[in-house]
Amino acid sequence: MKVRFSVYERTRIVSFRWYTIAIVRVFSILFLIQRQQLQGCCAARDNMVATQSNVALGTTFGEAAPSDFSYTVTKHFYNAFPVKSPFPGAKFRTCAVVGNSGILRRSNCGRQIDSADYVFRMNLPPTAHAQDVGSKRNLTTAIYHQMKKFQKHSKKKEEVLEMLESLYGLLFIRKPTGYLLAVDQVLQDAGRPLRLVYQNPQHYVSINDYWNRHGLNHVTVTTGLYLISSALTLCDEVTAYGFWPFPFTEFGKKVPYHYWVGHIFLPQKERGAVFDMAAEFMKIRDLHTEGVVRVVTDKCEL
Repeated sequence: MKVRFSVYERTRIVSFRWYTIAIVRVFSILFLIQRQQLQGCCAARDNMVATQSNVALGTTFGEAAPSDFSYTVTKHFYNAFPVKSPFPGAKFRTCAVVGNSGILRRSNCGRQIDSADYVFRMNLPPTAHAQDVGSKRNLTTAIYHQMKKFQKHSKKKEEVLEMLESLYGLLFIRKPTGYLLAVDQVLQDAGRPLRLVYQNPQHYVSINDYWNRHGLNHVTVTTGLYLISSALTLCDEVTAYGFWPFPFTEFGKKVPYHYWVGHIFLPQKERGAVFDMAAEFMKIRDLHTEGVVRVVTDKCEL
């Protein structure tokens, strides 16, 4: 039996289809524009990590960057930089950027996170809770003061290896120091699959300036948005997990600050830094709405 539609109903159906197609096209254009803009100003492959190719010996980083970026590239630091980018020439197909919000607790997102081709994590998170947050880690950032604990252990090989036993991939740190160079040497001598790399301050400043021009006026970009922005230039598809800066869900359920029980790491107060995590999250949600990034705030299917 054929279903017959009136002229009015057929017109409505055609109009709805064209409206849907128009919306999809608009979002596709926004998706391409956002990626092209970030690729143009802030390509991570050749600029995210300080290398001997993008930072000159004797360069001094200072006023244009946050205070804990300030240093001069000495010969020892320069020799510690990789000769070229640690990222491959081709883009990763899928990437996961994992934040530390308590929204991940009991989320069952671990398997989904680990299925990504490349996983970014931040602020040396605990390695437990694999069912919710996964265990794969290709690049892990560390807050500068987190690394200071190695200052008194840098020459004690066994202690260094034990403290970094569960890590592999790239440990991404804001700037080099003498004791961190010693830690990296211990790791290399032991054949550990972990390499300390250092952030290129110019790349951070470029991303911060980009978002200051695109809706986050006078705001200092946090590690979370920095990694998402970098991933958009390294990956075809980017999914963000564990981004939720509010104490309650949309349905009024309490959300702990971190998914683990223990120390809480808040953004450090830096010279001239102005953090607004709520405004930043809403910008990330805009990227989700526009189809640029997929943001997961619900439970994942097992």
